[in-house]
Amino acid sequence: MSSRTRKINRLVELFLTLGTMMHPKQLETVFALPSSERCEHFVKVVADRQKAWGLYDDGWAMAAADDGTFVLPLWPHREYAKACAVRRWAGYEPHSPLANG
Repeated sequence: MSSRTRKINRLVELFLTLGTMMHPKQLETVFALPSSERCEHFVKVVADRQKAWGLYDDGWAMAAADDGTFVLPLWPHREYAKACAVRRWAGYEPHSPLANG
Protein backbone atom coordinates (compact mmCIF):
# COMPACT_ATOMS: atom_id res chain seq x y z
CA MET A 1 0.00 0.00 0.00
CA SER A 2 1.39 3.37 -0.98
CA SER A 3 1.99 6.21 1.45
CA ARG A 4 -0.71 8.25 -0.28
CA THR A 5 -3.25 5.42 0.07
CA ARG A 6 -2.41 5.06 3.78
CA LYS A 7 -2.93 8.80 4.30
CA ILE A 8 -6.26 8.69 2.49
CA ASN A 9 -7.35 5.70 4.57
CA ARG A 10 -6.42 7.55 7.80
CA LEU A 11 -8.41 10.62 6.68
CA VAL A 12 -11.43 8.47 5.82
CA GLU A 13 -11.22 6.80 9.24
CA LEU A 14 -10.97 10.21 10.93
CA PHE A 15 -14.04 11.51 9.09
CA LEU A 16 -15.97 8.35 9.91
CA THR A 17 -14.99 8.65 13.57
CA LEU A 18 -15.99 12.30 13.74
CA GLY A 19 -19.27 11.49 12.02
CA THR A 20 -20.08 8.79 14.57
CA MET A 21 -19.13 10.55 17.81
CA MET A 22 -21.86 10.03 20.34
CA HIS A 23 -23.52 12.29 22.83
CA PRO A 24 -22.49 11.64 26.47
CA LYS A 25 -26.16 11.14 27.38
CA GLN A 26 -26.28 8.18 24.97
CA LEU A 27 -23.31 6.62 26.77
CA GLU A 28 -25.05 7.03 30.13
CA THR A 29 -28.28 5.56 28.79
CA VAL A 30 -26.64 2.46 27.35
CA PHE A 31 -24.42 1.87 30.40
CA ALA A 32 -27.58 2.01 32.57
CA LEU A 33 -29.34 -0.75 30.59
CA PRO A 34 -29.68 -4.24 32.08
CA SER A 35 -26.95 -6.59 30.84
CA SER A 36 -29.29 -8.47 28.47
CA GLU A 37 -30.29 -5.22 26.75
CA ARG A 38 -26.65 -4.06 26.55
CA CYS A 39 -25.86 -7.39 24.87
CA GLU A 40 -28.67 -6.88 22.34
CA HIS A 41 -27.43 -3.34 21.69
CA PHE A 42 -23.87 -4.64 21.17
CA VAL A 43 -24.95 -7.29 18.65
CA LYS A 44 -27.15 -4.87 16.70
CA VAL A 45 -24.57 -2.07 16.48
CA VAL A 46 -21.65 -4.39 15.62
CA ALA A 47 -23.75 -6.17 12.97
CA ASP A 48 -24.77 -2.81 11.46
CA ARG A 49 -21.30 -1.27 11.47
CA GLN A 50 -19.21 -4.44 11.07
CA LYS A 51 -16.85 -3.13 13.73
CA ALA A 52 -16.24 -3.72 17.44
CA TRP A 53 -13.79 -1.97 19.74
CA GLY A 54 -11.35 -3.23 22.34
CA LEU A 55 -8.62 -1.58 24.39
CA TYR A 56 -5.00 -1.93 23.34
CA ASP A 57 -1.66 -0.95 24.85
CA ASP A 58 1.17 -3.22 23.69
CA GLY A 59 -1.39 -6.03 24.00
CA TRP A 60 -5.15 -6.32 24.39
CA ALA A 61 -6.87 -5.46 27.66
CA MET A 62 -8.20 -8.71 29.09
CA ALA A 63 -10.75 -9.48 31.78
CA ALA A 64 -11.74 -12.62 33.67
CA ALA A 65 -15.16 -14.28 33.52
CA ASP A 66 -16.80 -15.55 36.70
CA ASP A 67 -15.15 -18.96 36.19
CA GLY A 68 -11.69 -17.38 35.80
CA THR A 69 -11.55 -17.77 32.01
CA PHE A 70 -9.77 -14.87 30.31
CA VAL A 71 -11.96 -12.93 27.88
CA LEU A 72 -11.40 -10.08 25.45
CA PRO A 73 -13.88 -7.32 26.30
CA LEU A 74 -15.36 -5.63 23.25
CA TRP A 75 -17.63 -2.63 22.87
CA PRO A 76 -19.90 -1.58 19.98
CA HIS A 77 -18.49 1.93 19.72
CA ARG A 78 -15.13 3.59 20.24
CA GLU A 79 -16.60 5.92 22.88
CA TYR A 80 -17.75 3.00 25.07
CA ALA A 81 -14.26 1.49 25.01
CA LYS A 82 -12.68 4.87 25.74
CA ALA A 83 -14.98 5.35 28.75
CA CYS A 84 -13.73 2.03 30.17
CA ALA A 85 -10.01 2.87 29.82
CA VAL A 86 -9.66 3.51 33.56
CA ARG A 87 -8.00 1.90 36.59
CA ARG A 88 -6.09 -1.18 35.41
CA TRP A 89 -6.79 -0.23 31.78
CA ALA A 90 -5.66 3.40 32.14
CA GLY A 91 -3.39 4.24 29.24
CA TYR A 92 -5.09 1.75 26.91
CA GLU A 93 -6.52 3.18 23.70
CA PRO A 94 -9.61 2.08 21.76
CA HIS A 95 -8.72 -0.06 18.77
CA SER A 96 -10.77 -2.27 16.51
CA PRO A 97 -9.49 -5.83 16.16
CA LEU A 98 -11.80 -6.10 13.14
CA ALA A 99 -10.25 -3.13 11.33
CA ASN A 100 -8.85 -3.75 7.88
CA GLY A 101 -5.16 -3.16 7.45
